[in-house]
Amino acid sequence: MIEKKNCIVCNCEVIIINCHYSCENCGFSENCHDKPHLIDEE
Repeated sequence: MIEKKNCIVCNCEVIIINCHYSCENCGFSENCHDKPHLIDEE
């Protein structure tokens, strides 16, 4: 599965492949198998 979204850190566009992405701009990476999608924790 490939999808596009914006990096949660710097808001640059990233491509998610099989539920994992690495941001080329800021270096942040996330794998949605490790944790649920981020919900605003306030």
